[in-house]
Amino acid sequence: MKTKIYSKKQFVFLILFSTLVFSATTPFTANAVEPPPFCTSYTYSDWSSCDPNSGTQERINISNFPSDCIIDFSGNNPAPITRQRCIPECISSSWSCGNWNTCSSFGLQTRTCTGVANCQGGVSSPATSQSCVYIAPVPSCTSYTYSDWSSCSSGGNQTRSVISSSPSGCIGGSPALSRSCYYVKPVESLDSCAADTWACGDWDSCSLSGVQSRSCRKTVDCPNVDTITPVSTRYCESSSRPAQEVPQDSGAISNQDTIIKATVKLICPLDKNRAFQGSGTVISSSGLILTNKHVVSGTLGCLVEFIDNANDTPYFGNRQIADIQKVSSKEDVATLKLRNPQNKKLTYIDITKANSNLRLGSKVHVYGYPAIFGTNMTYTSGDFGGVDGSYLKTGVVLEHGNSGGGAYLSNGVFIGIPTLVRRGELNALSYILSINTINAWLGNSSVAYSGNSNQNNYSRVSSVLEDIDLKELGSLEFIIPGTKESEDIANEPSDVIEEDQPPISGTNDEPTKNPPVETNTNESWPNPFVVLVFIILGGGFVWIIWKSMKNNIEKL
Repeated sequence: MKTKIYSKKQFVFLILFSTLVFSATTPFTANAVEPPPFCTSYTYSDWSSCDPNSGTQERINISNFPSDCIIDFSGNNPAPITRQRCIPECISSSWSCGNWNTCSSFGLQTRTCTGVANCQGGVSSPATSQSCVYIAPVPSCTSYTYSDWSSCSSGGNQTRSVISSSPSGCIGGSPALSRSCYYVKPVESLDSCAADTWACGDWDSCSLSGVQSRSCRKTVDCPNVDTITPVSTRYCESSSRPAQEVPQDSGAISNQDTIIKATVKLICPLDKNRAFQGSGTVISSSGLILTNKHVVSGTLGCLVEFIDNANDTPYFGNRQIADIQKVSSKEDVATLKLRNPQNKKLTYIDITKANSNLRLGSKVHVYGYPAIFGTNMTYTSGDFGGVDGSYLKTGVVLEHGNSGGGAYLSNGVFIGIPTLVRRGELNALSYILSINTINAWLGNSSVAYSGNSNQNNYSRVSSVLEDIDLKELGSLEFIIPGTKESEDIANEPSDVIEEDQPPISGTNDEPTKNPPVETNTNESWPNPFVVLVFIILGGGFVWIIWKSMKNNIEKL
């Protein structure tokens, strides 16, 4: 048996390997270390002041017990409390106070203070009462002593001033310092005056018999001139008068008296020698008048004639002047504004709720002043025959001068403005501009005088209309609106009326907007070649449909 001899290096490696194997197979033993205990109590600093903003206060944890303990955050052991809710002390900003009341006659005024924050102690509520000096209120004036009225101005107004008032030391009140008056134009020489001047008072209240009166006095008596005395009595409708019942089958219009008073005659001068004549309808108590555009186009404004009943001859009264207020750039419609310096309440037609949605055959009634049928008002009627654009077709008889008047149903509802006559081969139809179109237009902003905020400029017309002698109106050359002559005049250069677009001339014989469409009965026959192509294409289309239907029937 041979003995194995190891080298020095092999021997050292063997020793190290044996040591490692022994270490790996021998269990390790050591002394166990105990964990530190949880804290059970704490030592704190004092609580801080209560924070008024957050409502909390804090303290600091100084030490723990037992020594070297740890805090248990799992909740099984008590944890230190370093923050808690609190109620802060009241400070000045914790209170809100209202204004002091008026000082009472006892020399005391009060106010209310309330807490605006949750607080206690500290600053207490501010004072809610205090002494004051009572000042008795100054009474309002109830009666006055006035100076004499001033002379009547050319604008129809006169003023006065307050000399004294009562009770003593009073202020305010409602003294009457101005009033309307009748202006009498000064006459330089009685020998040269052309007409007597009259001044009339206000109309009395309407009596039960339907009559009201006023007093008139002559202020200037011209020698060798006999001027007609102004009307001192007229017909009226008493508010306490029983309403007249109209039988339903009588055919009478229920508010004909109102329609007659609200329908006015218009004389619209172009200059001192020529004038248009037409009709209008008063549509507000202050004097707004509805008419056709072609009645006023190119004129300086209008003189307005009124009547009290159908038998009256139209009269001017105290020179009624109406200025052009608004004109349409598209439709044949315009409005005038009566100056009405004494603010009289006028009889008018309410058109705001009217409409022209009619049934065929409805009876249409027209009121106006056609120039060819005398000076008094003329009434005509006819049936509603249909609609043509902005117009209602009717069988009403119309003539030159009816333009601008009013068309009504039997129940008195306003349905439009008689505007034109459309002539056919054998007969003619009258066209009424629809109230639906008129009310739609009244809502826009087109005005006759651009740049004029109140939409009226009386100075533009006063030099002519205020100087026209009413007795000489018959000498004017009356031009019928809507004729070729009137269109030429309307297109003359003028700086009086500035419309929003170039004017569209109106006529009583042809429409100015949405003209009726005529059927052309002289149209030529279609091209024969085109007809043949249509026949071939149509036959082929019919054959394809028949073939398809036959196949479907065979399948069935």
